[in-house]
Amino acid sequence: MAEEENKNTNPPQDDKKQAAAAKGAQQAMTEEEKKKKAEEEARVRKEMGFSDDFLGDDYTPSPGDFTDDKKQEIKNFKIGAHDTKFDEQKFKDLLAESISLSYNEKTQILKAVPKLSQFQIDELMNILEEEQVKLKELNAKHADKLKEFEEKKANSNWDSMAAKAEEDAKKEKDKAEIDKLKGNLDDL
Repeated sequence: MAEEENKNTNPPQDDKKQAAAAKGAQQAMTEEEKKKKAEEEARVRKEMGFSDDFLGDDYTPSPGDFTDDKKQEIKNFKIGAHDTKFDEQKFKDLLAESISLSYNEKTQILKAVPKLSQFQIDELMNILEEEQVKLKELNAKHADKLKEFEEKKANSNWDSMAAKAEEDAKKEKDKAEIDKLKGNLDDL
């Protein structure tokens, strides 16, 4: 009887090995699921006409992508006929407010809606909703830093625009001088 109690309190090594194998299989399934999800995302990007490096590591949306005019264009976009069921206006509102996609990428997604499956639409909605939740959390936690960042970004954009305008003016001046010299050469 003592031997039976010992078996119940200390499982044999085979049971431990089976438990470890089951845990390993569960982790492997998780890795397999991750791989399948990544493959599905790549397939969706390809179907939508995006390259594999659609949002590469160096992706930075332009500050102009987040203007009220651009957001309104996304919200007013006419989606083509499709067989999927979802709240189109909510989808467009979420997409317009997304900070992870550029304006061009947002319009590409809207143009691709008629080709997307119900699953793809549902996943996009989930991702966009999750992004908004995370953004609200971030805004609440780091409002001052985000404002400072936005101001710096706007100023750097302004500085680069001013530098480009200066460069363009210099090119125009140089071109005028070249044209003047050509005219002088023609007179000789």
